[in-house]
Amino acid sequence: MISTAYFCWYTPFKFHLSLKLPSSRNLRRHVAGTEAISYKVAMANIPYFTFNNGQKVPPIGMGCWMGEVGGGELVKDMCTKALAAGYRHFDTAAGYANEEQVGKAIRESGIPREELFVTTKLGFDHTRVREAFEESLQQLGLDYIDLYLVHWPHTIVDGMSTSV
Repeated sequence: MISTAYFCWYTPFKFHLSLKLPSSRNLRRHVAGTEAISYKVAMANIPYFTFNNGQKVPPIGMGCWMGEVGGGELVKDMCTKALAAGYRHFDTAAGYANEEQVGKAIRESGIPREELFVTTKLGFDHTRVREAFEESLQQLGLDYIDLYLVHWPHTIVDGMSTSV
């Protein structure tokens, strides 16, 4: 039996959603298991948000941080099962060191790229945005990134510790 939590939010668009989702403690086990397939129908019925330029954005995305840098095949497996369960929005970052695995799962899924929304982020330790963006694009192995964010708006001063 998987314990569950209810996930609700209220947006400026007056969109309210309530889904029965696994607790964070059991999320990894849930996504990795066959139970994830039962959410495909629920995911298909969630309305997308639309940006002013017409770009549609799934309001629920799969965060790809696995609690350690890289994550290896576990990240690819998680993304593969999330795609099978109906997820179409993936959120990764250069700092997670798993863009390669996320991109591989997306490419191998057979789902047309235009049906997916991929977000990645600029790390605080990179001073050249264009270069960092191109590196992320190369790591993902995709033709484009849908949304590129500043992960942490913090700069490092010479001699300053980078530990948090």
